[in-house]
Amino acid sequence: MGQKRYDEVVIKNNKSKLDEVRKEEEKVARKIKEKEKFGR
Repeated sequence: MGQKRYDEVVIKNNKSKLDEVRKEEEKVARKIKEKEKFGR
């Protein structure tokens, strides 16, 4: 019983971490795109 609960919590935490990583990657990608625009 306890193990299943723990796994669910770990999965939730990993999901929110992945979301944060995705947001950071989008920010970086946006910055790179803007730099390319101004670079031309």
